[in-house]
Amino acid sequence: MKDSPFHHWQPKIVHLDLAVDCADFPFFKEQFNPVEKSRFLYIGRTAWYKNISFLESLVEKLPEKYFSWMGGSQRLKNINGLGKLDFSKVEHIISSKNSIF
Repeated sequence: MKDSPFHHWQPKIVHLDLAVDCADFPFFKEQFNPVEKSRFLYIGRTAWYKNISFLESLVEKLPEKYFSWMGGSQRLKNINGLGKLDFSKVEHIISSKNSIF
């Protein structure tokens, strides 16, 4: 920020971490895969403003990585579709966490 043309706004800016409060989404895993076995999960819509083409270009550049998405039924290029999941129902999260994460 200090080298930005907007540096004079620094005192008025609050970093929001994409407006997600991490306290609302605690980790439920205690161990994670090594980096070479990491996987990527996109959760969300595929509207034009989500820039899904960028995600698809990442998949092409990282063919050794496993990419999945959930949020709809549209097919994405080389990305495993998991359909919709209702995150308001705890039983959906618990029953799916091993296959998704």
